[in-house]
Amino acid sequence: MIQEIYPEFAAEIKANKQKFKDVFKWCENFNINDEMNKINPKFYESFTKSEKLNNFDKIKLVKDKKEPEAGTIWKTEPVKGIYKDIEPNYKNNVGILTGRNNLIIIDIDEKDEGLKNYNDYIEKNGIINTFTVKTPCGGYHLYFNSTSKNEKDNKTIKDKIKNSIKYRGVGIDVRCDNGYAVAPGSFFNDKLYYIYNNSEIADIPSDFLNWITEDVKPATSQEKEEYNNNVYEYEMNDEQFKAIINQLDNEYKNNYKLWLKITAICKYHNKFNIWDEWSKGSDKYNQYKNIKYWRNSNLNLDINYICKILDIKQIKKFKLMNYNTVKNIENFDYIQYNNKFVFDSEYEEQQYDYKLFNEYETTILKSCPGSGKTTAVAQHIEQYLKENPNTKFLSIVDRISLAQQHTKSFQNIDIKSYTDKKINFLNCRSLVCCINSLEKLATLTKEEKQEYIIFIDEITSFLNLTHNKLLDKNIKNIYNLLMSLIKNAKKVIVADAIIMDNIYQFLKLRIEEKEIIKPLYISNNYLKFKNIKAVKVNDENIMLNKIIEQCKNNEPFLFGSDSATKATEWYNICLSKVPKTEHHKFLLLTAQTGIVISNAEEEFKNKFVFYSPTITYGVDFSIEKEQNVYIYQEGKSILPNGSYQQATRCRNIKTLYFYSVDVENYAKYKNFEDVKYQLNESIKYHNSLINVSTIYDEKTEDYKIIENSFFNLYTYTEYFIDIYKTGMACHFIKLLSLNGFVITEEGEKNKLSAEMKQMIKNMTTEIKENLFNEYVETLTEIKKINDDEKLEAEEKTEQQYKKIKYLYENKFLAINKSIEFLNIPKDNEILELYKNEITNKYNLQDHLNIIRTLRSNEYINKKIQLANINSYEVKNMTLIYNKIKFIRQFEETYNIKPLEVDFINEGDIEMNDEQYNYIKNIFRISQKKPETYEQLKRIYISMLRNITNNNLIQSKRGTKKEERNVRYYNINDDVIKYHLKLNEYSNPDKKYFNDFFKNKYDIEEAKIKFIDDEDNFNDFDVDEMCELLDIII
Repeated sequence: MIQEIYPEFAAEIKANKQKFKDVFKWCENFNINDEMNKINPKFYESFTKSEKLNNFDKIKLVKDKKEPEAGTIWKTEPVKGIYKDIEPNYKNNVGILTGRNNLIIIDIDEKDEGLKNYNDYIEKNGIINTFTVKTPCGGYHLYFNSTSKNEKDNKTIKDKIKNSIKYRGVGIDVRCDNGYAVAPGSFFNDKLYYIYNNSEIADIPSDFLNWITEDVKPATSQEKEEYNNNVYEYEMNDEQFKAIINQLDNEYKNNYKLWLKITAICKYHNKFNIWDEWSKGSDKYNQYKNIKYWRNSNLNLDINYICKILDIKQIKKFKLMNYNTVKNIENFDYIQYNNKFVFDSEYEEQQYDYKLFNEYETTILKSCPGSGKTTAVAQHIEQYLKENPNTKFLSIVDRISLAQQHTKSFQNIDIKSYTDKKINFLNCRSLVCCINSLEKLATLTKEEKQEYIIFIDEITSFLNLTHNKLLDKNIKNIYNLLMSLIKNAKKVIVADAIIMDNIYQFLKLRIEEKEIIKPLYISNNYLKFKNIKAVKVNDENIMLNKIIEQCKNNEPFLFGSDSATKATEWYNICLSKVPKTEHHKFLLLTAQTGIVISNAEEEFKNKFVFYSPTITYGVDFSIEKEQNVYIYQEGKSILPNGSYQQATRCRNIKTLYFYSVDVENYAKYKNFEDVKYQLNESIKYHNSLINVSTIYDEKTEDYKIIENSFFNLYTYTEYFIDIYKTGMACHFIKLLSLNGFVITEEGEKNKLSAEMKQMIKNMTTEIKENLFNEYVETLTEIKKINDDEKLEAEEKTEQQYKKIKYLYENKFLAINKSIEFLNIPKDNEILELYKNEITNKYNLQDHLNIIRTLRSNEYINKKIQLANINSYEVKNMTLIYNKIKFIRQFEETYNIKPLEVDFINEGDIEMNDEQYNYIKNIFRISQKKPETYEQLKRIYISMLRNITNNNLIQSKRGTKKEERNVRYYNINDDVIKYHLKLNEYSNPDKKYFNDFFKNKYDIEEAKIKFIDDEDNFNDFDVDEMCELLDIII
């Protein structure tokens, strides 16, 4: 190779190279290339360096190998180990990233006739003049631009050029999106990659492109959608895959149709070598033809197809999430660095300094928890407000805890909180405001909005506002005001540890409005929790014993769970294991306990802290001494990114232990576009039922049918939830790994023993019972004091005041809220009767839904009209009143009386696809489309159970021998009467019931002519009420 290019000093180099090996072989830091470069600088420069490569993203490869260094991440965000200014050296090789640098690199191998075929092409079409690297094995890397000036070629590139091997069935491989190629200057088996042609990187010639891809069959759009969007990760390694495939009968190797299916499965899992080796077991093996079939295979089959054939256990899988990816990244000025803090005044290298803050009007700031995102913004805001006296600052949050944190973080600018009832929002120069109070800024003019700098921290969680039931009452007004603020503000800064596609959608109107000034996207790739041990405890007993042991040893920890019930249960069991003198060290934070944390560093210090989803972010616990954190993930109320936020509240973690309930669900949607399609179809059908067809367009401020930004954000959230639910535990582990945690496992899969579960259940029931009894006894004591004639009036008042004050302590918060909401008199006998609704939020919700099911059509229609004014179609479809309205229409269509679950209609039915898909999406059922009345009955009962409790509908099997597989259903009238009686306390006039139910249940309604919203409870407050009753999530 050397003689080939520089024969005049080849001998000199060869001699010296041997000399260097002999003399310096003992020195591990010795670099032959550097020593040869000292002899003649022309050597290394000419072979290995080119200005054309300077600005490309690169990764480190293992020394003398082609594999990336361990821990390198370049395919997904957060990236790790990407550099621009590295060169091959004695420690490592270097890889040039392809897709990330807008490159296609064609690898022509000498083996498998790749070079021979390429030489045949050259003889016919001439040499291709583009940047070229000669490989140690005698082949070439041809560098091309990933896009061409020829649109026809661009289509071919899009349809046929993929990261793959054996193009034309020979040794020609392609590296493009998410690929890389070994850089010149690197070594493989002691042989050098060197620059063969230092020309400019060219567009790929049309003839060459067509020649390479002539055997590639482009997938149809449907095939591409199915194949490319079902991206799953399987809990299976190569050895397991090989073991499964080798269990197949030889028929699958020799029968063409069966072999094609196994080929498709192997391609889906990218197991070419295993497939090729397995295929060699057939007498019909033909490598050239097989590779053509491999390249053109597009069937969407996975390993579980084989598991089904073999009748063995299915392989667990979960759908992958593209974390920290933003569409249209080319519209941003993109800066990445790897700093411990987002901004440090003493640091002189690249960072988010005041100059960048001042220069850009729109900024996305991605950095890990504890890296000072909020602190950096606070410092820059302080300086900016001093320099710009007319500018105002607004932090918009979605949690009280985050508002309290910002009150502390931005105290340097005297920020005011929305919780302060004395302030005037419009007069505050610096304000932190919760999203549900944003309407207090509704009177701002466009010019006044342009004076605001808006900061939204934890933006990924914030955008879940589309699914926040607490905003249903006025989401349309709130969202329209929010979008107007975002569009017109002087500056907008959003920040989070995870940045997703929906954030660009959220900022889209602003970015398009200010298209002259590019937004800034900063990615700080520092990992605060790098190399922290995260132990997946498979045995629930081991997890519990670890926690109890720490309690006994007085070793404080944090315990977070996505279930308030679980947090409460484990708090109680730990409390029972230590002396009462130690109970003051234990802290339980749920919505029920009502404890507000203002300074975690003080309030969590030396404490055993148990918390529910009430604490996900906005509470930062920074301590000098590291301590353990425990996470219990049931996969219910919050998503894996919420569990990750719970895990990282402690900024100095010793070891993270987590127990996850592994639940695998199939993805409901193929991809993002499929979500949009299904939601749109449901909206169309929904509107045909209720005759509503307009939504608000915040861009033109006209009413017309459009896909507005709220719909798109809602769609993103639906899609993210769907992906997460395919494997909540797996996604939590993925997030931990991406953020630097080192994952290990402990124990075999095992749940708590039945005895322990029963003990915990009994203990929890007893504690709840004791709390309720204590409340009732206090009421009794107040009554006794009032009836005690011996007490003087002043003393009586004083004693009553103490007791009443005690009743309103935090531990009775949920009980008081329920009693007040239901308007139940504080009579001990009545309270005991309705104890379940008072102490259990699900029982309360069941009560409300049963009453709603009995409402009149007029009442239901009015509620729907109010919802259409205040909210969006995509949310209103799942509104309880729309569900009830649909059920009423459903009953009329199929000749069923109201709540007639025992109807005896027989025969076949015809349900159209639109109605069936609507039912499936809105009521979340999985039954097949009904074709008979018997099948329809099961659908009908599922719909009713979706909105009411299981106690309402009773079922039993037939008693006769021929009826044992038959189920009979009926409505439990006693349950309905029970709830009607409870409803009388909040609705004494028994108003707004359906005539059918008034007749059936003897409801005597007061005479009214119209519905007066003021004299009935506000349904939108129900969900807020139930959030406070966070007892058994």
